[in-house]
Amino acid sequence: MVTEISGESGTGKTQICMQLMLQALLPPSKRGLQGGSYYISTHKSMSEVRFDELKESYCTRYAKILTPKIVESGITIAHLTDKNKDELMLYVDDLKRKLEAKENIRVLIIDSITA
Repeated sequence: MVTEISGESGTGKTQICMQLMLQALLPPSKRGLQGGSYYISTHKSMSEVRFDELKESYCTRYAKILTPKIVESGITIAHLTDKNKDELMLYVDDLKRKLEAKENIRVLIIDSITA
C-alpha cells in the first residue's frame, strides 16, 4: 500500500509519521504491525526531541511490550539532508537491499520526496 500525506508546513504530517513508526512496533492485539520501520528524512524538519518524547510516551503506555531498546532496534532513521537529487536517486535504487538487510520492516516513510 502506498499512501501520500500532504499539507501545509506545520500541520502535523511528520508527527503522524513518527506515531505510525511507533505504532507499527506493537503487536496486532494493540493495533500494531509487529514490525519495524524505515524513515528517510530529506529535510531538517524531523524533530529528534519530539520523536524522543513520543518514544517515551509509547514506552510508558505499553511498558509490558515496548522498551526504548526495542524502539531503537525496530526503527531506522536515515537523514539525507545533504544529498543532491542524483545522490538521493542512488540511495533509493539501493533501498531494496537496505530493506532486505533489516528484518521485518512493515513501514517505509520518505519525508519528503519533493524536498
